[in-house]
Amino acid sequence: EAAAVMAKLDLATPDAITLTVLMAALLPNAVLCAVGYLFGSGFALGADTVVSPTSVDVGSVPALPMLAAAPSAALPNWLSTLVLAIPLLLSALAAVWVQRRHHAGHPRTAALIGGGGGLLAATVLAGLAALAHGAAGDARLADVGPSALAMWGPAVLSLGLGGVVGAVGYAMFGASRIGPAVADDPGPRNPEPTEVFEVAPAPDAAGATGDTGDTEDTVRVPLPEPQRPPAPRSAGSAD
Repeated sequence: EAAAVMAKLDLATPDAITLTVLMAALLPNAVLCAVGYLFGSGFALGADTVVSPTSVDVGSVPALPMLAAAPSAALPNWLSTLVLAIPLLLSALAAVWVQRRHHAGHPRTAALIGGGGGLLAATVLAGLAALAHGAAGDARLADVGPSALAMWGPAVLSLGLGGVVGAVGYAMFGASRIGPAVADDPGPRNPEPTEVFEVAPAPDAAGATGDTGDTEDTVRVPLPEPQRPPAPRSAGSAD
């Protein structure tokens, strides 16, 4: 659809290049609009407009090829539920990834780490949404982009809940089955050198060794660390 809109504009080469550069500069804003769409808060394409999985009301939009990718209708209930579950699933997977490398141990500690990470990520995304939101023209385009306040609440719920579920689930079940990360394994330790001594069995009361068929006992004694030889004296040194 974006290519079709670009073809309908029938721009000269310099104008087409300028428009392409403009859309490339607006790409971060488009990504944040998509993030707001996944959280359910959606984004605006003008005053009194909304684009979200459950509601779409945009009216007429400027002939900008990038805007052709915006949904034109709300999704069915089952599909919107799947879309809203994507951030929660990604947050749970990220929490498991972190737990495998920095195992928290106790599920309560894991829950604090997972929930705190989700809260931090939601706050950062809301801050970026505040930077991407603003006016893009006259009164019709005075409100464009995702709303930071509308995004923060659903983001905290999705990312925080997903982080807690993923971290606690791994702490309770995954760590015992999968095991900690390889980086946490200290590796085998070098055993101390030992010397083996053979000890004959003690004689019995009659003065002879007991013929019981037992094998000879062995004793392992740690060897002392080798001593470095003294440095040789130079030929010119005095006696």
